Amino acid sequence: FIILVPRVDLDRAEGLKSRFQDELDHFKFQVRPGSTVSLPVAIGISMFPPDGSNLESLISIAEWRMREDAELRLAVRSNIRNMPTS
Repeated sequence: FIILVPRVDLDRAEGLKSRFQDELDHFKFQVRPGSTVSLPVAIGISMFPPDGSNLESLISIAEWRMREDAELRLAVRSNIRNMPTS
């Protein structure tokens, strides 16, 4: 999915990303009675014009950042699962 947010600086874009991910991380989708799944998402942000002046370069940068985000979120979830419980 691509979401365009006009007139937003990087700090506000990061804030939107964080809120969106937090909401989806804590929302449980019911797939059948008594069974739910979460929907973790990775998001990559690119900004016009600093990250590119055409659609292809903006998408490419956003894809690269999305992969970074996915790897980071996976590492955090793995470390939380493997933390000792005192």
